Amino acid sequence: MTKLSEDKTEQIAEVICNFLTVVEGAAFDAKRQIVSLYKIEENNEKPSASEVNIQGLDKLPWKSYRTKDFTTNPKEAGWIWANIQLAKELASQLEQHNGKIIVSGMEYSFSGPEANKKQFIARKPTK
Repeated sequence: MTKLSEDKTEQIAEVICNFLTVVEGAAFDAKRQIVSLYKIEENNEKPSASEVNIQGLDKLPWKSYRTKDFTTNPKEAGWIWANIQLAKELASQLEQHNGKIIVSGMEYSFSGPEANKKQFIARKPTK
């Protein structure tokens, strides 16, 4: 068995962590979609796009900057992958509003490395 250098080990660990974050986000996304579909069928009505955007933002799988875990606190700063299904509408709204919107006391904006400044969506309290 070949021993990996510390750099290679760190790179592999980072890839695994990124993969797990994507998998966790996808699982969270799938669960929210199933619950949402069930509620729509149960109520026999479809919410308008603006209602989905405003009511659904706190239900996205936000990662806390502070704890590095998913957060259920709707007023906690955090980030989310911009390319997951549930975040696509939010990303679209950000595109239409020059990359920044404020909803219910929270500011939403794109973030990411220089090579991909729209890789993530960040949120933070406005006050």
